[in-house]
Amino acid sequence: MRVLAGRYCLITLSLLFTFCKAIAESAPENLDLNTLLPEQTPLQFSTRSLKDCLQSVGVGMTHTRDFEGQTLQPVSKTSIFNQSFVTFIKESYNQKNYADVLSQDGYHIIQFFELCNELNLDIETTYVILRLYKIKLDSAEIIDASVCNQIIHSLPLLPERFFEHGEIIPEAKTNLTFLKQHIEDSMLSKLTSHYHQFQEQPGEFVTSIADDIAHSLDSQVEKIKQNVQKHMIQERFRQMILRFLNAVLGKAIWSQHSPEGIWSSFIEISHGLQLLATHGIINHMDDLDELLWLVTHRMCFFLDLSGWTLPLEFYEEVEDDLENKLVYFLETKEQDDDIRSKKDMLSDALLQAKVKAIAFHKKGVMAHHFVETNIPKNSLFPDAAPVMGDSIRPARLYP
Repeated sequence: MRVLAGRYCLITLSLLFTFCKAIAESAPENLDLNTLLPEQTPLQFSTRSLKDCLQSVGVGMTHTRDFEGQTLQPVSKTSIFNQSFVTFIKESYNQKNYADVLSQDGYHIIQFFELCNELNLDIETTYVILRLYKIKLDSAEIIDASVCNQIIHSLPLLPERFFEHGEIIPEAKTNLTFLKQHIEDSMLSKLTSHYHQFQEQPGEFVTSIADDIAHSLDSQVEKIKQNVQKHMIQERFRQMILRFLNAVLGKAIWSQHSPEGIWSSFIEISHGLQLLATHGIINHMDDLDELLWLVTHRMCFFLDLSGWTLPLEFYEEVEDDLENKLVYFLETKEQDDDIRSKKDMLSDALLQAKVKAIAFHKKGVMAHHFVETNIPKNSLFPDAAPVMGDSIRPARLYP
C-alpha cells in the first residue's frame, strides 16, 4: 500500500509540473502584470466606489421597457446615476468598515470629484454626496494625513461654476437709479415714435408706458432673486466644504513608521489649503487661518504623541527649514494681535519632542516612562499624599 501511495503522489506531482510548464510556455514573453492586476488596493477592492457602481449599473441599463412592456425606451443619464447612487449606498456606504476605507485612502472621494465634471452634476447633488462623505468620516477615529493631502489637492477638480463670484445685486442698481433711467428712456422713445397716439389717446398711451415700466421692474427683481438664490446655494456648499475639511484635518495623523515623509506632508497640506483660496473655494482669510491653525495643532499633537520615536534627522530637517524661513505660512503675521504664533507653538512642540527623542535614542528612555510630577498639592484635598518633586522624572528602560 505504501508503494502504491508513493507512486500515486509521484504521478500527481508529474502531472502538476507538466500543467504549470504548459501554462508558462503559452504565456507571452513580455507579459505585463500591471495590465492584469487591479489598480485598487485590497481595502479599496473590497468596496465599490460611486464611480464603480455607475459603470456597472450603466452597462446593464441602456434601455428599459415602457409601462405596457412593449417597446424599449433609452434610459436617461439621471436615471442611471440615481440607480447607481442607491446601489453605492446599499453596497458600500452602509458597510461597517467604510469609514476605515475612507480614512486610509481618498480614492473614492477623488473619483467623486472627477464625476462632478464628467457628469456635469449640479451643486445640490454634489452637496448631498459630500455631506454623506463628511458624516461617514465623522465616525473615523483617525485619518491618515496622506488622505488629507489627496482630498485637499483634488478639491479644485470641482467645477468652477460652483464658486463663481457674481454680484448679488449689481452696484449700479442698488439705489434704483436704473428705474429712473429706464423711465426716462421709455417715455422719450414712446413720445418720439407715438406722439400722435399721445395726442389722440393720452390715457392708453400712459397705460402702455406704465406697463413697460412694470414689466422691466419685474424682470430686474426676478434676476436679483435668482442671483440671491444662487449665492445662498454657493455659500451653503462652501460652508459644507469647510466643515468637511475641518472633519478631515481635525483627525489627521502621520505615520511614525515613515518619518521621511512627515514634514513634507505637513508642508504640502498647508500649501494645498492656500491653493484652495486661489481657486475661490476658500474665500475668507479667517477660514483659511483656522484651517492652518488646525493643521498646526495636529502636528503638535502628533509630536507629543509619537515624536519620541522619530529619528533625530527628522528634527534637523525641520529646524533647518524653520531657521531659513522656508515655510511661508509660518512666517506670515497672525490674523489676531498679541497671540502666540503658529511657528512659536510648533517650535515648542518640536523642542519637547526632540528632548524625548534624544532620551530614547541615546539613553533608552521611553516617552511613557516620563511621569508628570509638577502638580501642586490641591488645597481642596488637604489629606492628599505629598507630591514627589517638581519636575519630570524619567524612568530608565535599561538599568
